[in-house]
Amino acid sequence: MTSVLVLNGPNLNLLGTRQPEVYGATTLADIETMCRDHAADLGLDVVFVQSNHEGALIDAIHAAKETHVGVILNAGAYTHTSIALMDAIASVELPVVEVHLSNIHARESFRHVSYIAPVAILRLWSARLSDGAGCTGKAAQADVSLRDHLMAVIDSRSLEELWNRHVSKMAEYGFDRLIYGYTRYRTETSLGDPDDFVILTNHDRKYMDFFLDRDLLMHAPMVRWALENDGAQSWRMIYEMEREEQLSVQARRILEFNRDMGVTAGYSISFKPVTARTKGAIGLTGLAGVSQDEIDAVWAEHGDDITLMNNVAHLKIMTLPFATPTRALTKRQREALEWVGDGKNSHDIALLMGLTVPTVEKHLRLAREALSVETTAQAVLKAAFANQMFILDAQKRT
Repeated sequence: MTSVLVLNGPNLNLLGTRQPEVYGATTLADIETMCRDHAADLGLDVVFVQSNHEGALIDAIHAAKETHVGVILNAGAYTHTSIALMDAIASVELPVVEVHLSNIHARESFRHVSYIAPVAILRLWSARLSDGAGCTGKAAQADVSLRDHLMAVIDSRSLEELWNRHVSKMAEYGFDRLIYGYTRYRTETSLGDPDDFVILTNHDRKYMDFFLDRDLLMHAPMVRWALENDGAQSWRMIYEMEREEQLSVQARRILEFNRDMGVTAGYSISFKPVTARTKGAIGLTGLAGVSQDEIDAVWAEHGDDITLMNNVAHLKIMTLPFATPTRALTKRQREALEWVGDGKNSHDIALLMGLTVPTVEKHLRLAREALSVETTAQAVLKAAFANQMFILDAQKRT
């Protein structure tokens, strides 16, 4: 069974009695029980380790590489002091989620620093805990609907199904227009061919035609921020740049167009890239007429959950087949590429497909043209990137 390590640092063994006004009355054993119950529903095994010693935590992280698929880490006070823990996480190359039982940004300034965040794939804390609620059964109950939504996203069989569900969920938080974008072909000066982008949106066509203009896209302030950063960012940043006269001519043009279209308040989330050439982000637009102050207030209360839902949606999107109208493959083209991916030559493929060699070569040539590449090897790679090879029929999945 797939196993996850839940690693807790100093003083967390005292939960339930230590500063209940901050951490609540729930014990570490109670939290372990809740985690096991949730993990069982997901088909996961969970191993728990708690130590008050930095070296023991580092040893556990090192050992996790051999036995676990990921680590959930509450490093306690070591979050704010331990470069050694940061180095340990970086060295094992396992996905690590940083968690806290209080909102560290609502506490003393020295707790705002995290040495874990730069090497974690996700960072979570509970806004509920800033009022001293601790990890309570009520909080766990409130998470049930979130868990159900995330499971539904994970079970989505198509981009359309996933996107419709995600759009509806974000609307519950007051974000009624979304733009999701992902590229696997980023360079220092370009995001690649727009025909290769994964673009999902419920904005109208007029807005998208303007937004995706080649001469403007790279000048959009939040696009530029997303390319250089990971995490979530309020659009308040744009208005601060405008006030300080830091916007380029193109950026000011985009801002004025957004105002004309009622795109005036929101948040952007930039997803941590897998490679130097990949990047994904999503822009969440608030309801027309809603102020940035109101959006920021929503984020203060629900931002952690919204960030989590968008990250899960992003990860699921990368597993689903996607093809723009200009990049779609026919069934025969796909089948021929699949056989190439399996190491077969044209003569082998002709025999396997019951075709002549020239016909196989024709399908491979058309596949190269459809994918806008020069070689068959490039076609195989691009089709694999877009999950257009070895795909399952969504209707036949169980």
